Amino acid sequence: MAITYSPEPVLFGTGGPLNALTGYLGDSTFVIANSDSIVDLDLTAMIAFHRDRGALTTVALHGLGHPPEYGHLEIDREGRMRRMRLLRTRNPIAFDDYPPELRGIDESALSSYMYCGVIVAEPAVFELMPKSPPWGLMTGLIAPMVASGLPVLGFVHDGYFRTVDDLSGYESLRREFETSPPNFRNLDLV
Repeated sequence: MAITYSPEPVLFGTGGPLNALTGYLGDSTFVIANSDSIVDLDLTAMIAFHRDRGALTTVALHGLGHPPEYGHLEIDREGRMRRMRLLRTRNPIAFDDYPPELRGIDESALSSYMYCGVIVAEPAVFELMPKSPPWGLMTGLIAPMVASGLPVLGFVHDGYFRTVDDLSGYESLRREFETSPPNFRNLDLV
């Protein structure tokens, strides 16, 4: 496997590194995956879902209990993301909503999930990104797309998902793998 690295002389945020890829991927659909998440995702199914519905971006979602410090991404019955509630402050916990108000949408028909670290996107998103880093992937790109009504979908993943936000999370995950390693349904170790 050939790997191309794009160093960050200063931190560019969670979205800023995409600026260096402008034009690099041509007209290909591409995948963004967080390096601090372990997710047994059926990526083939997610890409098919994305393409079949003509999405500009599809975000992998999980219903893992919604810790208060995580955003709440709300989709309708067809999988269209209708609102993102992104954490603004931790103490007290407060969110910014994208869009700020739901118009013509039955809020009770929305299902809430959390982001689980994988996004499928079309190259047209490069036109929508902030022009220079640093910027955040969710607040700088995905949330404005949802607020503008662009075709952003949520692909619900019901399998294994863990994210490692800090050292205690890493230690907890390490113990989990030692005592009862997960059975990954979508990992092919050929």
